[in-house]
Amino acid sequence: MNQNPFNLKTLIPLDIQMLAGEGDPNPEPTPEPTPEPASGGNGQGATLTLESVKSFLNDDDEGKKWLQSFADTRVTDAIKTYETKTLPKKLEDEISKRYPPESEEAKQLRELKAQFEQSQKEAARENLFNQALSTATEKSLPAKLVEFFVGEEAEKTTANLGILENINFKGIYIVLSL
Repeated sequence: MNQNPFNLKTLIPLDIQMLAGEGDPNPEPTPEPTPEPASGGNGQGATLTLESVKSFLNDDDEGKKWLQSFADTRVTDAIKTYETKTLPKKLEDEISKRYPPESEEAKQLRELKAQFEQSQKEAARENLFNQALSTATEKSLPAKLVEFFVGEEAEKTTANLGILENINFKGIYIVLSL
């Protein structure tokens, strides 16, 4: 609150009764107004300055605890705000950059490519099965078991048929109900 240096009440205490002519010849003196604390004061007689606040926050344990608590609260609030407002948009942007939306043509091309690869795998497996079946027939191995010994490639299939060939079928009755 600014004090007006030209405040007449503080300069000349006037008693209106005295001007009326009916006054007490010895009037009680008007009490001096209590000065308001200087701006920046804390009401306890000490002047609050930037240096005193810094000293309190840096040197006093209670001040340090309060400042740390205040800083933690502000950082936590900032992180929450970032997570709710900024992060989702950044994630969406990064996902769309790494995985751009697929056009209808690209989707059809991808599906056709997957179908082509699947048909190639089936054709390769059929070819391996036919080779294994002819090998099993030459070696007099049970034809119904050949499908279980077909591997991913020709070498693996040949090795599996070698294992089947080494099994002694004498005295073993294999019942297949296919």
